[in-house]
Amino acid sequence: MPLLADVAGRDPVPLLARTAALLAEDAELLDFLARDLDPTDARALAASPRPLANRALRMWLREDEGPERHPPSSEDIERAWAVVTGFMAPLSSPSPDVAPASGAPRVADVAGERLAREDPELGEVIVSEEEIRDKITELGARITADYAGRPPLLVGVLKGAFVFMSDLSRSIALPVEFDFMAVASYGSSTRTSGVVRIVKDLDTDLAGRHVLVVEDIVDSGLTLAFLLRNLAARQPASLAVCALLVKDTEVTAPELSYIGFHIPRDFVVGYGLDVAERYRNLPCIRRFNGQLP
Repeated sequence: MPLLADVAGRDPVPLLARTAALLAEDAELLDFLARDLDPTDARALAASPRPLANRALRMWLREDEGPERHPPSSEDIERAWAVVTGFMAPLSSPSPDVAPASGAPRVADVAGERLAREDPELGEVIVSEEEIRDKITELGARITADYAGRPPLLVGVLKGAFVFMSDLSRSIALPVEFDFMAVASYGSSTRTSGVVRIVKDLDTDLAGRHVLVVEDIVDSGLTLAFLLRNLAARQPASLAVCALLVKDTEVTAPELSYIGFHIPRDFVVGYGLDVAERYRNLPCIRRFNGQLP
């Protein structure tokens, strides 16, 4: 300390004490944010900033062993992070849910391939599970930046968007709220009827809220245009749309703030999308080759 004082020409103790106080405040904030992360949710951890994910893992590992245990080492954290990101299996009990470094398929991929082999109505993959994960991470980061200081109310359009909205919400590093709306325009047909009706309305007052509508797929844009007119009449502070899929059609869809993928005009299923309530649980988006109802 005397040497530092000689070099700096000032007493370093007050400066170090002030820096320690600032770092303590930062650490308290990080601990507060880390408590909102579920350390058993690998997808949520992987979508979070690495320092925040590390802190959530460190807190979880220490709680698991009791307060008397020393904080986990950096090696412990790296091993846990490797499991989170799917690069290796846990050392104690390898899990089939995690893909090893060799690139072996995940369980969801294997299940999807098995279902595709056993179901001749399922065609080729249009958007893979990995592409969906990467795109959701990208969209979550953009939404987090765009809505900083004005947390959004996510409005999911049932039923198809429930899977996408669930994963998207966990990639947004903001306090978000949820509500759901169900509209009908197709009935039992795969072509829009031109008539849209509200089957389930929102429970939340939208006045003054920053509303982000989460859609699974935009085709003709008719249903979405109706929905946006309806929601805009409720006087939200802002209104935007995040759509996972947009079909390449000649119809001009409403303006979309966030788009996952542009896809061909084929009928697709998976990741929340269905035909006669089937295939919603597929981890990827596939072309449907069967006869449509």
